[in-house]
Amino acid sequence: MKRKAFSIVELLVVVAIVAILAAILFPVFSAEVQAGKVSNKPNLRKIALAAQRYGQDYDDRMPISINGRYRDLSNVADNALTIYGEKRTDAWPLILMPYVVNRATYVDPRRDDVNNIWSGPPLATTDFGFNPLANTYRNQNRFSFFGYNYLFLSPIYIPAEAFNEAAPTDFMVAESHGFFEADKPTKTIFYGVSSRGYVTQNFSDQLGVQDTTRGFSSLNPPGFWNVEASSASPYILFWNGTNCSGDWCGDTDPGHGELRTQNYTYIEPTLGGNNVAFLDAHVSFLSDVAMAAGTNYLTATPNGPYSGGGAAVTDKSKYIWNLNSNYFGLY
Repeated sequence: MKRKAFSIVELLVVVAIVAILAAILFPVFSAEVQAGKVSNKPNLRKIALAAQRYGQDYDDRMPISINGRYRDLSNVADNALTIYGEKRTDAWPLILMPYVVNRATYVDPRRDDVNNIWSGPPLATTDFGFNPLANTYRNQNRFSFFGYNYLFLSPIYIPAEAFNEAAPTDFMVAESHGFFEADKPTKTIFYGVSSRGYVTQNFSDQLGVQDTTRGFSSLNPPGFWNVEASSASPYILFWNGTNCSGDWCGDTDPGHGELRTQNYTYIEPTLGGNNVAFLDAHVSFLSDVAMAAGTNYLTATPNGPYSGGGAAVTDKSKYIWNLNSNYFGLY
């Protein structure tokens, strides 16, 4: 039996139906995307404003990354001492808590605090209900869902006298900088959305899988993977040994297609970017490419699994992470 072809009228009806469905669904999809772009803006805005209020109380200084030795980021109470006989060190999230007030501010609304890190006040090991995976001092100091542009605004370094210690990084402390040092406060990243980074799944896994169940209190700026502590330059960059963990790589495996990594900066997969707060406390949505402006991020490949590796700054006029003209002698 010969099949009858579609008439012009039938085709027009189908086209009209598709157009109507598109008109209905596209605004819904667009609204969902827009809602995603807006969802954590209030959190970043509150954190940036809290940091500015902190500066008003402390001689226009920005929050310090950590207020003591790195080794003392411990789960001890305010009136107790660490195993080193020193007071507990706090990082910027707990330092800013009197200004932030609500702990939920540190949780990204697009992700759940599945570990209950921000479910209540921090607990010490001696407190009832202590859970090492949940709301402890160490976890709240480290695992905010929002990270600080620490390398430029409050860099971590090893004091000269500690280089001969068995574990020099135990003695890391932070440097303080002021808002007044900024060359371009409206174009300098202050805080961004973070993840815990890439966690290796086995011994041979050099890239790892991104842990989005927690944030990390620090963001590594693109182009500075080769900041390595030495007696000549004591500054240090956080990295965990996986490819590009110290930097941004646009293509970690050129033979198998592009796979972008941004270490501790969280790029929302469905949005292709995320919000960032600038030094003047305004918040904008940026794609990963926009965040890495002024670098060769999209063509960068890792420089070995144990040395970070990745992008380099190629145009300082477009770069949006630096506080001023100090690029740690690298550019």
